[in-house]
Amino acid sequence: MKFQLSYAWLLVTLSCTNQIAPILTHLPLVCLIIPLIIAFAIYISNIRPFGVARGPIGLPFFGYSPFLHGTPARALHRLGRKYGGIFSVFLGRELTLILHSHAAMTAAFVANGNAFLGRRPGFYEEVLNSWRTDGKKLVTRTVGTHWQAARLFIANTIHQTGVSTANNLDLTKGALEKMFLKFDHEKTVTIAGAIDPTDFVMSAVIDVLFTVIFVQGSSVPTPAADFPLASLCPRPALPRAVDRYESTFLASLRTTFMAEIRKRQRRLSSLDETDQSFVGHYWREKWKQLASGKVDDHLTEQELLSELTCAFGAGTLGITGTIRWAFYHILGNPAVQKKIHAEMDSCGLGGAWIGVEHKAQLPYTEAFCEEVRRLGTVFPMSVVHESTEDVSILGQTVPAGTMVIANLFSVNRDPDYWPNSDTFRPERFLTTADEFSDAKHSVGFSLGPRKCPAQVFVRQEQFIFLANILNRYRLDKPPGCTTDWHHAGLGEVLLEPPTFRVVLTPRHTLAA
Repeated sequence: MKFQLSYAWLLVTLSCTNQIAPILTHLPLVCLIIPLIIAFAIYISNIRPFGVARGPIGLPFFGYSPFLHGTPARALHRLGRKYGGIFSVFLGRELTLILHSHAAMTAAFVANGNAFLGRRPGFYEEVLNSWRTDGKKLVTRTVGTHWQAARLFIANTIHQTGVSTANNLDLTKGALEKMFLKFDHEKTVTIAGAIDPTDFVMSAVIDVLFTVIFVQGSSVPTPAADFPLASLCPRPALPRAVDRYESTFLASLRTTFMAEIRKRQRRLSSLDETDQSFVGHYWREKWKQLASGKVDDHLTEQELLSELTCAFGAGTLGITGTIRWAFYHILGNPAVQKKIHAEMDSCGLGGAWIGVEHKAQLPYTEAFCEEVRRLGTVFPMSVVHESTEDVSILGQTVPAGTMVIANLFSVNRDPDYWPNSDTFRPERFLTTADEFSDAKHSVGFSLGPRKCPAQVFVRQEQFIFLANILNRYRLDKPPGCTTDWHHAGLGEVLLEPPTFRVVLTPRHTLAA
């Protein structure tokens, strides 16, 4: 039996050898051709138009995308150190220009702002516009009269509501008082009094934004008791799957907003000037245009719903994320907290409610807020731009239709403006006379015509939140804490600190 098996195996082996032998004779040639084909494919897929900034070599079809795993902003930051202030990468088969330095971002979005007004379809368009039936776009819309009219209306409305609202401490005080009560209660039910402040901060931010959007100055009751949106907000970051995000958070948000929009429509009249909310301004503007016989195409319910969804989502995640970064940096830099407390107490604000009118008395506290925004840019790559015409910036050619990404993570670490840029140091924003210095090189809200129209409101709300939290509490690490307090941030879409817990010890009970 063994002999028969061995004989059969020998016959099979000889047969295979006879068939393979011709192939083996050509093996050296095959081994030469395959690498040449691969090398040629890599070469072809990395050809850049003449004059375009150089950059790393990517893979055929995939480009450099596979190498941007983890936190893309940090990976691009490392490339910028090698290739300079402007470089290009292939994301898939799409040539993309990366703005790595402040000079590059200024040259593109400020000096040539009109050439970079375009938007490119992608994640943000899917999230913000996939539900719309009118075919229009919001944050991702390109240039044109529709964008210009909508942008002008948003900017004017925010100026009329947001800035005045942010100066009104009473707006934020109620949300802060509820947040402080939640802090104090949570301490009593956790080990060593250490809490994760994220949900409580987010809930307070939601209260403030909802009031700005719907009820500021009107007779509509405060929605805090019957607006359960906090449970719908993604935590701690956007879910990776667009469809999951779309079907849960944004869908619920739009349903709630539409009910409130139509409620205001029924309650308000064209002569009603008492409602100074965002929605109130919208209806008054629409009624004025209806009376004139011509209504801009951006004054539709779908457009308003898109604007509110975008503003609410960006505001909630942006303000909450910045406050989390502030907690994180305070815990990692206890000397900074001592200086803030000393400043507040020395100018007689210890135990008082602090508003934006107190900024002049608190230059170090304001510098602290600015340094938090610099290192903790919550949206590190902003929204993708697209060049609408051929243009040259800093000697580099940018063809029309090129996708452009400003890496705010890198720009806010530009060594030309921020020595030892990864070190948390609020003194960067102070003059020699210990006065707050202009933060013009900090670009957390982008630059140019596409910059965030609500940046004044957001800055002021962040100041009010942080100043009053730090006035009321001393923040300490929990016993036995092993968190790395010098981490550069995590996240694919948002830049966030690692998860942490904090012990809040009361310093003052803020006066009524």
